[in-house]
Amino acid sequence: MNFDDLKSAWEEETNEEQGPIGLEELKTARMPLEQLRSKIKCEFWAHCVAILFTGLLPQIAGFAAGLLMPFYALFTVYLAICIYYSLKFYSFYKGLSVQSLRTKDSLYETYYGIRLHLEMYKSYTYSLLPFAVIFALMFIASVNNGKLMTMVLKEQAVQKELLFAIVTSLMATLLGVMLVTEFWVKKQYGKYADQIRALLDQLNEA
Repeated sequence: MNFDDLKSAWEEETNEEQGPIGLEELKTARMPLEQLRSKIKCEFWAHCVAILFTGLLPQIAGFAAGLLMPFYALFTVYLAICIYYSLKFYSFYKGLSVQSLRTKDSLYETYYGIRLHLEMYKSYTYSLLPFAVIFALMFIASVNNGKLMTMVLKEQAVQKELLFAIVTSLMATLLGVMLVTEFWVKKQYGKYADQIRALLDQLNEA
């Protein structure tokens, strides 16, 4: 047996072990993948709008001149994080193709790729929370030309109550964002991973 025969035999054996996906299974896998790609695309554009809005926040809210430099210094870091994760998600989006699904191994790879990027999506959201808090504080400091912040700093009686209210509100908001993120990821994207997992279980049982 020459080298070409050995190569052909090895490829046939590998394909048998991987288990080629049938037409019906491919149709079943196609729907969640296409829906997932569509949602990722829509959310990408919504995310671009959110970044643009954040960058224009000082002009919209009328930030004090002394806050502009700190804001845009933080915004530069914020933008770098957004670009880094966006490139990761874009790479995942481009690789999320029905044409690549030929065997059970490729379906497993797709499933774990989705799970990995769901966790990355959550870590991305959590990494932006500190920036959201700081930007919110800058916004509060600029309300009515800084009158609210001046009042807090001057009035001791108001200071404690207002600071407590602000801190409590921020903590509640952070907790709310974390809960909403978990719910959003599970409802909007996790169900597609669950559908592919169910298909894999069916293939293993067959």
